[in-house]
Amino acid sequence: MQFALEQDRDVFAVPGSIFSAKSAGPHRLIRDGATIVTRAEDVLEALNMHNAVEQQAVAAAMPETAEEIALLRLVEAEPRHIDIISRESALALPVVSATLAMLELKGLIKQVGGMQYVLAR
Repeated sequence: MQFALEQDRDVFAVPGSIFSAKSAGPHRLIRDGATIVTRAEDVLEALNMHNAVEQQAVAAAMPETAEEIALLRLVEAEPRHIDIISRESALALPVVSATLAMLELKGLIKQVGGMQYVLAR
């Protein structure tokens, strides 16, 4: 425990039964200041990572390709038809269609009917 503190490291311990000799080590760590862990969320909170799942989801939803970035710039709050988006992007219609589908799966845009797309956020 002391070595971890000298190295500015967090120490976690899972408590055990008070009747078991195997629990002496974790209980000593807890007594000396280790963080008690009874569930995974305890570690996430202690390391300020409780938003990790949401942050990973946001990162996964970011546009990844040049086509996604270009098309995302062309989609607005007002519905725009796929033909207009394709014409303004100078990309082939199959590429535009596939890329718009990927952006829709990522939750960045949505189709509002009639092949019209709007920003989802």
